[in-house]
Amino acid sequence: MDGTPLSDQEFNSLKIELNKNKTPYEAQLVLAGAGNIGTLPLTRDDGTQLEIEIFYGDEIAGGRSEYEVVNQITFNHLPTTQPKATDRHCS
Repeated sequence: MDGTPLSDQEFNSLKIELNKNKTPYEAQLVLAGAGNIGTLPLTRDDGTQLEIEIFYGDEIAGGRSEYEVVNQITFNHLPTTQPKATDRHCS
């Protein structure tokens, strides 16, 4: 990115890309990425195409990862299940 911050339009396009994930599994695939580095494609306002590294799985507790939750991913259309009475264990 050569020190050029994201424009509002570029940031919104990254949020749209993240929101394409419809299940927790799909979201995990994005975060795990290739080689445990999560990336998102970005086309800059000037037409330059690149991959933005958004997550480094090997540095979850610190290091070079900097992240902030700006939109919590929610999955409203997942089926819900109730535990069966036979699944409950009492001590």
